[in-house]
Amino acid sequence: MLGAVPLNAYWEALSPVGDDYYEVGTGGCGARGRGYTFVAIGGDSRLVFAYDHDSESWDELDAPMPDAIINAGAMAYERGYGGQIYVLTDENGGYLQRYRFYYSEGEEDISGEWLNSPIQLPESIGPGVAIAFEPCSRRGTFLTGTLYLLVGNGTKRFYRRSFGWIAEVYGLGPRNGSEVTNQILSFDWLPNPWWTGYNLQVSSNRDFSILVIDTIVSAGEFKPADFPYSTGTYYWRVRGLRNGHYSGWSDVQGFALSSVGGSVNFYRFPDEGVLIAGDEPVFDWQSVPDAVLYWLQVAPTSDFAQPVIDVRTERSEFVADQPLESGTYYWRVCYRRAGGSWGPWSTPISFQVDFGWHRLPDVPSDSPVGIGGAMCYVIANYGRPEWDTSALYVLVGNNSKEFWRFNLNRPPDSAWQERCTTDVAVNGGGSITSYQRWNNSDKLWALWGSSHDRCRTYEPKDNRWLSGGRDLPRACGYGSCIIRDENDYYPVLVIAGPYDQDTSTNFYAWIPEGDEGQMGQRQVSPIGVDVSLQRVGKELQLNYTLKQDSRVRVNLFDQTGRMIATLFNGEQSGGKHNLEWDYTGVAKGVYFLLVDINGRPATMKIPVW
Repeated sequence: MLGAVPLNAYWEALSPVGDDYYEVGTGGCGARGRGYTFVAIGGDSRLVFAYDHDSESWDELDAPMPDAIINAGAMAYERGYGGQIYVLTDENGGYLQRYRFYYSEGEEDISGEWLNSPIQLPESIGPGVAIAFEPCSRRGTFLTGTLYLLVGNGTKRFYRRSFGWIAEVYGLGPRNGSEVTNQILSFDWLPNPWWTGYNLQVSSNRDFSILVIDTIVSAGEFKPADFPYSTGTYYWRVRGLRNGHYSGWSDVQGFALSSVGGSVNFYRFPDEGVLIAGDEPVFDWQSVPDAVLYWLQVAPTSDFAQPVIDVRTERSEFVADQPLESGTYYWRVCYRRAGGSWGPWSTPISFQVDFGWHRLPDVPSDSPVGIGGAMCYVIANYGRPEWDTSALYVLVGNNSKEFWRFNLNRPPDSAWQERCTTDVAVNGGGSITSYQRWNNSDKLWALWGSSHDRCRTYEPKDNRWLSGGRDLPRACGYGSCIIRDENDYYPVLVIAGPYDQDTSTNFYAWIPEGDEGQMGQRQVSPIGVDVSLQRVGKELQLNYTLKQDSRVRVNLFDQTGRMIATLFNGEQSGGKHNLEWDYTGVAKGVYFLLVDINGRPATMKIPVW
């Protein structure tokens, strides 16, 4: 795929952070996601602002952070279900704060709240601190991903911590194919401490237009006092509720109500071999008719000689209020009916736990990580084993030129690899971000900080910093950052320090093409035709010259691969031709122009901002 590289790309001045004179100070940091740029302004502040790239306006999060960023901070975004942002603060010894977004069906806004359980950092952080989030892709886990922490503060220390699923509601039983009687009918789903209530719906048809149950309950189970409906097939689903906000619906499950009953398909949790995070372990098992009490045991050995959880509960579920340390565990349960004795223990189930901060090998740099240190997560899928690796890229900062990669596909002891050094030393204001496209990091963009006024580009595949660079609006000091996200197609720039609010700003977006004028001209291989693109106002003009009579097809596609327009499809004579596309009202994003001359296609990338 050959992109149309513009000749007049530039940094567009956007509304300053917070839509007011908020100066980004020491420790300022940012992240992108949900169509927003999030900025913590640092400088002894607890404020975090969000820039909506659709409405082009700033808003403040629903509440300030519990602690302030004084001299050192960092931020990362986790997408997934609902999503959340992680922020490191250095007040009160250093904590990881988490802002969790409420899930809104079909919408993505910034409504949410700071979790009231900040996580203490393994040691004090300082200038050069950085975090990066790696989404989890391993099967058999209930982890959303791993957060990596580069401590900075004149050290080389490096940590990781895993996190469990955010807020998805997961139906356990009766699952598809179950056959139950009215007497034993009970609905069960995995409880999540995030939700304060649940909305359960049961319907006689799959589209839920005929509801037989629509109720709000406080626990992860519900047994109807009476289900006065005829035998047949029914469907159920559930969603979480918190502060007036609902989660998305769980997967729809179907079951048959019969007079004689049959087998009940039920998913217990945690199932055999599952890996979970240890912060808020949850246990759920199939309820038993007429059971009045359950006895749950969790232990590090299968003989349960020293259980770490030993509780009795009236519900067929339990949410622990204390974490489980990393390791292998076993769990079992038994029950007692009214007036009866305890029944036999269930067969023990083993599971794995990953909890807390784990120290990884130090950065093997000559210089410790200090002011200007930075880190980003990279996805690579080039189709060549020697190139394909998910990795973390680290600028050491601290007036050093060192640049390192931590290969996430290797054992930690052999994961660090030295990369091509920067051409100048990196200082305060150093920052790096992954230039991702289609889940593939083609380039990294970086700031050198201090008095350097050019943005630099690195190619992971070839391990080289490209010469030249892009002019910055001005030098970027400590607290500045460059940010992008794999679903966003252009980086944004936050510049720390004072600025003239009448004539300048501290927030910019990279515009790959100017509002008017020539976008670039080149021979588009393999067509062998000179093609130029020009944008005037809201109209894109494609100009090309055919050397002979040709069959020409020009189609336009959006980023999902859906064809949205055909600009031409037919025969054309040799000579000069031009086509036009009016993109008034078209959504912002990247589009792709397919130009096919006599069966020889080429594709050009067209950013629209």
